[in-house]
Amino acid sequence: MKKKSILACGLALILLAGCAQRDEGAGEAPREEPLSTASQMEGESSIPEDSYQILLGEFSFWFPKEGFSYGMTEPVVAKEGILYSDAGESARVVAELISVSPIADSDSPFLACDQLYSEAENTWESTFGEYAGKGYLIQKPITEGAVGGYDNTVFYCIAVEDQLVTIAFYPAFGLGIGTQREEFETVLSTIQKA
Repeated sequence: MKKKSILACGLALILLAGCAQRDEGAGEAPREEPLSTASQMEGESSIPEDSYQILLGEFSFWFPKEGFSYGMTEPVVAKEGILYSDAGESARVVAELISVSPIADSDSPFLACDQLYSEAENTWESTFGEYAGKGYLIQKPITEGAVGGYDNTVFYCIAVEDQLVTIAFYPAFGLGIGTQREEFETVLSTIQKA
């Protein structure tokens, strides 16, 4: 019994350390009011019902008011190109705008991302709203502590007109990435130039 308690405490410390490491430097994200809600926008069928709009750089996205199945029930907060899980002091970094750059080759818009994320465990092509996109799953093994696993980051490259938008998504640790990725891609499908 004592051995199980020690193991459980060790596991909890490892999980907290991993979350703290990812959130290092996040600081307190100031509370920002959503720009508008879907119910206020008439005649825009691509906007999900019961959602709110967040600006990330020069792009806007719509997030579900009810949150996500993996524990994000508070409205996300955007500050300086970074999305935080909430406005609290210990808010987790959910995603960030990595870059917006001109597309070098219109015949191969994702060539730069293919080269940059060549170590990706998995890649896939998708459509986000009206724009072509590609996802890159980068997994790094966690070697510290008693419990193994992976630190996952998903990089999304989206060809928006003549620009390549790169967004990093940081799935919550220990919850599996399938559902988290699916829900975040639903948000990415609402991308619009602000």
